[in-house]
Amino acid sequence: MRPACLSPLCSQVSTEYTVMGKLKPDLNTEELLEKRAKAERVKLFSKNLRMINREEAAMSAKPAETGPAPPLWKPQPKAEPSRVDVAKEYAKRVPRPRPRPTANPEPDEATQEKEEDVDPILLLERQHEEQVSQRAARHGEESRVNAVKDLGHNATVARRRPPVQS
Repeated sequence: MRPACLSPLCSQVSTEYTVMGKLKPDLNTEELLEKRAKAERVKLFSKNLRMINREEAAMSAKPAETGPAPPLWKPQPKAEPSRVDVAKEYAKRVPRPRPRPTANPEPDEATQEKEEDVDPILLLERQHEEQVSQRAARHGEESRVNAVKDLGHNATVARRRPPVQS
């Protein structure tokens, strides 16, 4: 026997790119067979359903000769009330809350005009004196309150004096 040689085979094969052909799809895979079987079952079911619906339509088209037609709407028996209905009934029975009376009634127009005429600095001083007296009442310090009031009074008097011209 003679040893095999590569040169005779190389002369038969070309070095150019050639398209040999494409593979055909495999039409007998399990997935495709299952899809076909399912599609066939769906077609058969829809065919049977159409036949049944035709028969029922033909039967209902013929008037019933045995008596009057049954009512289309049947009253349903009273079932238990739903949660929404129960909540609505409860809300009807619960008393409504009463509005609280307002602590500060609306001031009259006369008092508003008086407050507008008063100097805003005097208003702030009055508020300050009230706050100091409330704090002192809480802590029991009357002597401090009087000292602050005197200090504030002296400051207002000094502010009201006209400047001395020399």
